[in-house]
Amino acid sequence: MRRSESKVLLDEKILNVNGITTFTEELEGNGGQGWYMLWLRFKIALTVGTGTGAISEGELAIIKAVTLRSSNNDYLINGVCGRPLYDLGRYQSERAPRKDAIAAATASYYVYIPVYFADPRLFRPEVTMVDTGQYESMTLDVTMGGVADLLTTVGTSSVILTLTAQVERTLGRLLEHQLPSRLLSIVQTAPIDLSTTGVLRVPRADQVRIKRMLIYSGGVGVANTAFSGTPSDAIVSTVELYDGIGYPLKKQDFQILSERVAIDNALETRPVGRALVDWMQRDENGSLWSSFDTTGLPALDLNMTILAGAPATPIVSVALETVRPLAGLDAVAA
Repeated sequence: MRRSESKVLLDEKILNVNGITTFTEELEGNGGQGWYMLWLRFKIALTVGTGTGAISEGELAIIKAVTLRSSNNDYLINGVCGRPLYDLGRYQSERAPRKDAIAAATASYYVYIPVYFADPRLFRPEVTMVDTGQYESMTLDVTMGGVADLLTTVGTSSVILTLTAQVERTLGRLLEHQLPSRLLSIVQTAPIDLSTTGVLRVPRADQVRIKRMLIYSGGVGVANTAFSGTPSDAIVSTVELYDGIGYPLKKQDFQILSERVAIDNALETRPVGRALVDWMQRDENGSLWSSFDTTGLPALDLNMTILAGAPATPIVSVALETVRPLAGLDAVAA
């Protein structure tokens, strides 16, 4: 890596409650620097009046969608909510980023989300950094919920939401030999109710490779709402991935997969209701060749079985870290 600097792009900017807030000018998205990573810090200033009952992981559930897109319509983050963004950052960090659990008490609660564009596990992390020199602008859309995502009974409670964004980027413009060749994109899929179907369709496309696949299971979720419900280990029994030809992920016990990934990533505790399929984890060469190529696949189905006694409305959701060649570049992986 070349020399880098950190720069605050958004400083305690007010976010609309139960609505969307858009930032463009402040992102300095055409300066020609390469972005290694982006830090998002959400401040949830909750004032509890007659409200009661803190909702589990409400500090993540209130983050409804984050989209980071370029003027070229390259989507680096495509409508992804708080839970998967935080979880994908947690798996790549040496420890879990700060996340204050919501309580039914007046206080300010913080959530830190790291978004890694340059993958520290690659031999050449810069191959997927963001080259702002190819864009006229960058736009960040943030959709937030409200007090109902934090407390079971809202009462007279209120909340003020703010966002701080800080980028780690190259010091100066990228030179020609330093330009990235791949676009990293974080996406989430349509969820399923595991009590009615055991197949979740994973998106696939030519020249798109999957680096990581996050699986989330939530009980008493909201139908057709991704990453909803209380995280639970009492929902998914087994998982397997079928691509129409074979099984790139053969049948595995969900909780063993979850435990193994937590150990592999040196997490202090295993995240409840989560498992990660990480094609980059065991590649000693740090190459994108180890990612899963979806080109030409006739299908890509995540098949799951449900545990007996699972909670009502068991929602299963998936988020993906994908890469594809940048426009005009060949398809040779790094």
